[in-house]
Amino acid sequence: MSGSFQEFAISCQGCPEQNPIKGRCLTCNLFMCMNCCMLHQVNELNLYNQHKIVDIEITGSTDQMYDSIVNCELHRQRGCGFCKQCEDVVCTMCVSQPHRDHHIIDMDSGCTFSLYKLKARSSKYQEIIVDMFRHQNTLGSMKQSGYSKLETEVQNIQRQGKTLKDAIDAHTSKLLQELSNKWEAMKNDIEEEEKKTTKYGIELEARNNNLTNIVDSKNKSAVFEAARAEMSFDFRIDLQTEFDSLPEFNPGKITECGIESLYGIVKHAEEQNIPTSISLSVLESYKSKFPSIDNITCCPDGSVLINAEKAMIPKENSIM
Repeated sequence: MSGSFQEFAISCQGCPEQNPIKGRCLTCNLFMCMNCCMLHQVNELNLYNQHKIVDIEITGSTDQMYDSIVNCELHRQRGCGFCKQCEDVVCTMCVSQPHRDHHIIDMDSGCTFSLYKLKARSSKYQEIIVDMFRHQNTLGSMKQSGYSKLETEVQNIQRQGKTLKDAIDAHTSKLLQELSNKWEAMKNDIEEEEKKTTKYGIELEARNNNLTNIVDSKNKSAVFEAARAEMSFDFRIDLQTEFDSLPEFNPGKITECGIESLYGIVKHAEEQNIPTSISLSVLESYKSKFPSIDNITCCPDGSVLINAEKAMIPKENSIM
């Protein structure tokens, strides 16, 4: 079994029988078989009653065999096992200190354990990929539907604009016709007055010329006759001095509100919600010396209280 305890201390270090190891004394730092572990704990002289022995799981039964050699990250030494608690490769130096109380298994079992987690993660990725494809299909359908709706709404706006333009053109023609009719009436009155004034002017011009000739003739008979005629002639002329004025155009006040009430507005529709699955992800992870954690509490000062087996220990690193 390459890269496991068999390469280093697969046999007991406490007896010459070469028995498979079952445990490790943390005080002596010895790998021991089942018999030696029992003798180590219940010896007659009580020499080792303060020593602590932890179990070491060497399965050696995994069907998956791994040939590559892996070094531990901490000491860069050749790995001899896998810490199941920290999920990391350990060397003989790691077993002595950083991972003293941890559950150590052989390398192949650790690799199988890690593979199981990787396969689970890969399965989760596949689910997410399927969800992403579904999401993309939904987005594509939404975009296609949006293009179709956009074309319809553009046509509606243009149709409304043409309707308003036709209505405005018709109203413009109506106002121009009313103004033209009023001007025609005014022009007719003015022209009639011009004709009457011209007629009176000609008649008066003729009478004035006749009087001038009589005065210049020095004919008494003609003077007396003209004087009698002029005394009976009424020279007052009835001139029209008041006329209707041309009406002025009073433009309506164009406001945004007024235009919107006539033309319409683009009303925002309700947002389209795409159902998505809720997933949780680990943003940051931390290692601790506790085998299990009951509760984690964030404090106002940024520290974290970890409750493990009724022990409250502050941890300075903040978990974001």
